[in-house]
Amino acid sequence: MTAATHYKLYKEKYDAIVVGSGAAGFNAANRLFENDIKNIAIITEDVNLGTSRNAGSDKQTYYKLALESSDDDSIDKMAAVYYDGMHIHGDIAKVEASESVRSFMNLVELGVEFPFNEYGEYIGYKTDHDPNKRATSAGPYTSKQMTEKLEKRAGSYGIKILNHYKVVKIFTSKDEFDGILCLNKGDFYLIEAKNIIYATGGPANLYSNTVYPNGQKGSTGLALDAGVKGMNLTHFQYGMSSIKPKWNVSGTYMQVMPRFYSLDEDGNEHDFLADYYSDFKELLKNVFLKGYQWPFDVKKINGSSMVDYLVYKEEVYKNRRVFLDFRDNPSFKDIPFDDLDKEVKDYILSNDARLEKPIDRLLKMNKKAYDFYIDHGVDLKKEPLEISLCAQHNNGGLYIDKDYQTNIKGFYAAGEVAGSHGIYRPGGSALNAGQVGSKRASENIKLAKKDFSDRDCEKEARDYIEKFLNLVGEESNINDLIENYQEEMTSFAAAFRNIKEIEILIKKRREVYKSFFDQVRAKSHQLIKAFEFYDIVVGQLVYLEAMKDYYDHIKAKIGGSIYFEDEIDFASDGEFVNQVQITGFKDGKSSFEWEEVRPIPSVNQPFELQWNKYINRKSGD
Repeated sequence: MTAATHYKLYKEKYDAIVVGSGAAGFNAANRLFENDIKNIAIITEDVNLGTSRNAGSDKQTYYKLALESSDDDSIDKMAAVYYDGMHIHGDIAKVEASESVRSFMNLVELGVEFPFNEYGEYIGYKTDHDPNKRATSAGPYTSKQMTEKLEKRAGSYGIKILNHYKVVKIFTSKDEFDGILCLNKGDFYLIEAKNIIYATGGPANLYSNTVYPNGQKGSTGLALDAGVKGMNLTHFQYGMSSIKPKWNVSGTYMQVMPRFYSLDEDGNEHDFLADYYSDFKELLKNVFLKGYQWPFDVKKINGSSMVDYLVYKEEVYKNRRVFLDFRDNPSFKDIPFDDLDKEVKDYILSNDARLEKPIDRLLKMNKKAYDFYIDHGVDLKKEPLEISLCAQHNNGGLYIDKDYQTNIKGFYAAGEVAGSHGIYRPGGSALNAGQVGSKRASENIKLAKKDFSDRDCEKEARDYIEKFLNLVGEESNINDLIENYQEEMTSFAAAFRNIKEIEILIKKRREVYKSFFDQVRAKSHQLIKAFEFYDIVVGQLVYLEAMKDYYDHIKAKIGGSIYFEDEIDFASDGEFVNQVQITGFKDGKSSFEWEEVRPIPSVNQPFELQWNKYINRKSGD
């Protein structure tokens, strides 16, 4: 093997850096600038990639405090919904509720087209896990529109963007942030900063079957490797999504009740829902409910989530491909509109959608949902849509406090990479969390007045670079390793988690972590993939160990995954414990502690007293 020893290492220095160029990342940079912290830079692998800019749904939801007169709402009511989602601290729930209006109205003022009525009320609807009407939408591309408007503001501020910079190492010491190492077009950059806001999105690189856009990878493993703790890592959302293009088939796609079928290896079609449901009315109801009960949920396994399980069985156990067909009703039968379940009937009739075929109902109720697939080369009038049960969102993530600072001083996390959600979260609350978290982090950075670390990271950076350069040669196994590792996670550690297989995977990941630089081979143009694979190995190892610890600690089946040892059993087998799992990783070993959930704070003090506290806080006293 020939080591590439010639490289350039440049040094840069900023008061604060933001890693990530999605809605949370751009908002973080804008808020820093507005808080008078102007020696800043956004660092991004590609400014045009990522989940915020490239993901959505039939009507992508933004969750905020209800702002219309028909809904009686309050901050504590909204916080209670977050808190009732379990495994979430009350102070974080309160912050995300309290800051939602300011964060939402900032987007409105930037020009995001959230709908309002003739009186100026921002109209809403109920989303999953939402008793009020807090949800709103700017259409299928809400987060894209948010990102574009926030980017435009960053441009007007003249904020520096280091585009095509891949973060490959994070330096911390004495529980304090020191700097990062980046790869850009073959050169390396050692960037020192007083503070970092990490807004890299969810760890899409853990799984093969995901609805994350192709440009989204995430860098959670690197943060864990640097000593940043994890929080609720095990809490992922999984749901049905189309494969090409990657897109959630939630909302109207399910509410029009399309036909499901699978294809075996010989090309034979199987009406697998009808094989399970003897009652056609029950089949229709559960397909319909997947519209706003989209994520797989153990509690709904005897209801709408049974559809997810049946899709999983076709894919994994029977090795069949699964399709939605909007040209025909389930089992080719007529829809008995007058005899439908009341919830289904009322919805269809109130939308004037008593029409013969699913495609007719889709065009009537939500033509934009149809147009999305047209824009991506798929005509639902003419062809079926291949789907899979996919990883969609990590509700957990990096440990944060109420100001979104991690356990590492000066290291903040915002957006999906931050562990701000528990088991259940209302649909669209992730977009709120990204805006609130980036706002809180920037304000806390201003108040904290942290200085640069006195540590010189250059020698460690060079040693690290040379280890990876020594992987480069004429042979390569990097693509096969990544593909195999991601497929193993999808098969055994996604919505259905096989504990015995997870234990085997943990041993494999530990082995490759310890001997990474002996096992991995990459060609010169694949150096960036070697860094990505290291992030995958650390991420998968820690997540798998967190799953095993979660299973050992909480036997009850609740949330977005079913754990099992031999055969899948839908019955609960233990008592649920409402605690937050905190995960540490050091020297290749994971450690776990469980925190009692903190209640929602109650602040009922005289105005003058709180006013004085505000003045003192604002001045940094």
